[in-house]
Amino acid sequence: MYYDLNKALSYNALWNFLDSNRGLGKTFSALRFVCNAYKKRNEQFIYVRRTQKEIQRVKDAMFIALEKQGIIKPCEFRCKGEHILYNSEIYLDELEKFSQGREETEAKISTKISYRLPPLFKAKNDMLCGYLISLSLANQYKHCSFPNVKTIIFDEYICEQGKYLKNEPEKLISLCETVFRLRDDVRVICLGNSVSHYNPYFDFFDLRNHHTNEFSFFRKKLILVGHTFGKEFVEKKVQTKFAKSIKETAYGSFVLDNNALKTNDDYSFIDKMKSIPKTPYFNLIIQSQKLAVFFASDKLFIKKGFNKDYITYSMDNILYEGAIKGSISKDHKLKQLAKFIRDGDVCFETMDVKRVMESFIKKV
Repeated sequence: MYYDLNKALSYNALWNFLDSNRGLGKTFSALRFVCNAYKKRNEQFIYVRRTQKEIQRVKDAMFIALEKQGIIKPCEFRCKGEHILYNSEIYLDELEKFSQGREETEAKISTKISYRLPPLFKAKNDMLCGYLISLSLANQYKHCSFPNVKTIIFDEYICEQGKYLKNEPEKLISLCETVFRLRDDVRVICLGNSVSHYNPYFDFFDLRNHHTNEFSFFRKKLILVGHTFGKEFVEKKVQTKFAKSIKETAYGSFVLDNNALKTNDDYSFIDKMKSIPKTPYFNLIIQSQKLAVFFASDKLFIKKGFNKDYITYSMDNILYEGAIKGSISKDHKLKQLAKFIRDGDVCFETMDVKRVMESFIKKV
């Protein structure tokens, strides 16, 4: 009924972009895999979240689900600072103390969040098995060595609100380069809920035409994209009171039917147009972002950048040096851009560019 990571990993892809229904157990399955890999083969791992705040929010309860299912012993894996520690003797030490009549130890053993409390003993045999790294701070690890790390898990890589870091794919790639070096016996597991069919990673790697497949492969099977719908899980979930209360809503369609939430991330106008000759036309400044506009065959193409020696229109309230205040109703070039947008004859280099253009598009 729950998510099985082994099916995706059986293809031995380097990059694994995996999404499914919310609550299907992707994180549980991934943590179970890396914990077992460490216990059996001493393979270390890195657990990545987007920000340090996210790391702090999840670290204390990270292994509780595995403990409750009896997959690992209480306190066998625990987080301390930016490290994940393993100690197979902690649980035995606790039982020994319990047998000596330590009532506080009994409470500590039975608690659902056992290692949130300060230990009553000094862990003598802690071993480093993993790392907690926030992607926003990944550049701080460029000079570090991770020779024993085989797996990087990036949890919640798809943002429900679209609040990605600037140049986020490059940040993750830089971290992977730091960790993997010249090794090939490694993997990246990116886990997300099916919030949107599109994200900066699909854009960066140009991963398209995969949304109807369970698994799709790219770059000579080095990249795997997996979409999983847990039918049995949903059949059980729809019987709950909460599911019944949201069934007829857009969010219910997302949670119960695995339909992506409606967002502004429409990629139908995203095209790098690499093979099409382009002629500079003018520049735009929107939300302090400089955009270059080109003629590209029968369309207009917009990208981040600047066309030197061409007029620049500022659509912000600030008048920038070298730019003039733009008006769609008064300026011929902006009128023409508006017409191209209305006719659907415009392409954006990336989704980031399209997002910057949203305020202009709404005025057309």
